[in-house]
Amino acid sequence: MEGRAFENKVRSGERKENVNRFISKGLKRDTSLVLAQMTKHQYCQILVKSGKRGRPPSTHASQVMNSAWQTVLNGVTQFELI
Repeated sequence: MEGRAFENKVRSGERKENVNRFISKGLKRDTSLVLAQMTKHQYCQILVKSGKRGRPPSTHASQVMNSAWQTVLNGVTQFELI
């Protein structure tokens, strides 16, 4: 791409940075969005975080042995503990 079309193309991340800069200088959000040529939906879009989400897997389990509760490592059977 050459010419004006290439020069006018700005990444959405740069636009969002511009909007944040305008807002930090005291401009209203809607006015900042008009200047950066963004919609509210584009500005407020939640980016997916990398990595696994949610509760991490457990490493220990509670088990009844000899009528008493004991905490053992996951994947270790009673016979391996002896």
